[in-house]
This record gives sequence, C-alpha cells and structure tokens, in this order.
Amino acid sequence: FLGIADSVGTVEEGKIADLVLLRANPLEDIANVREISAVMVRGVVLDQGDLEQVHQDVHDASDRYINDWPRENWSPPEESADRE
Repeated sequence: FLGIADSVGTVEEGKIADLVLLRANPLEDIANVREISAVMVRGVVLDQGDLEQVHQDVHDASDRYINDWPRENWSPPEESADRE
C-alpha cells in the first residue's frame, strides 16, 4: 500500500514505527493510557524527563497551536550512552 508495506505494519528492526510505552495494561483499565513511560517518535526515544521538557516547552510557547509540530524552539535530546 502506497509503496511502504515493507517499512510499516509491524514492530520490527528496520521498520518505521512511533510507539507509546505504557506502565500499565490499557485492556485492564482504559485509564492506563495515561500511564506513559516513554515515547518513540521518528526513531528517538523520549523518556519521562524528555516528555516533561516537551510539555514545558509547549506550555511556554507563545502560541499553542498543535498543528505546527515540531516547534522551532524544540529539538530531540542528544543520544547518550546511558540510553542504550
């Protein structure tokens, strides 16, 4: 489909995926979707500290439109050895 079937559709090494990692099972309680542990977007893992910083950056931005992501004043954190 759209020439990307080999890149998407499953979570595997070499495929494209944005993920939300939860601390609790949303099938047991839908409220668990709010229990976010980390997010992987465009190949970058954002842990709890990174997510709090993104939230603060969005909150502090002069405009609060969602459609203009990524904001110019935010960039993903640098990869570090302790994340591997």
